[in-house]
Amino acid sequence: MKIKQIYLIDDDAEDVEIFLEALDSLNRGYLHSAAINPINALKELKDSDKRPDIIFVDINMPCMNGYEFLRSVRNTSGLNEVPVVLMSNPHKEFVIPKIRQYDKVGYLTKPASFGTLKSSLKKLLDLADEAS
Repeated sequence: MKIKQIYLIDDDAEDVEIFLEALDSLNRGYLHSAAINPINALKELKDSDKRPDIIFVDINMPCMNGYEFLRSVRNTSGLNEVPVVLMSNPHKEFVIPKIRQYDKVGYLTKPASFGTLKSSLKKLLDLADEAS
C-alpha cells in the first residue's frame, strides 16, 4: 500500500505551513491534514474511523510532547500500527534511545532549509512506501 494520507502535528503554525508546502511540492497527490494541539489530534484520531498512513509529530510541544503522543498512540487499538515519525532539532543520538522500544517509529531532524526538508521527506516517504 502506498502512502496516501499524512497527518502532521506541530504547535508551530509556520513549521506546519512549510512542511505541507514541501509535501505538496513532491507532486505525489498526498492527502494531508494537520493539527497544532497534540491532545486534540489524539482525540480526533481515536474518534475517527479513518487512519492516516503515517503520522509526523513534533517532539517539543507544551501540552503533550511527541514522546507522550507516541506512547498514547502505541497504547491505542487501531492506531498502534500506524507509522510515526518524530521531528525536532536535537540530533538523533538523543532521540533514538527514547524511541528504540517502539515499532514503526522514525526520526526526522527538522532541516534548516526548504530544499533539505523536501529531500528528507522524499527519502523517508519512499522508504515507507517500499516497506508497506
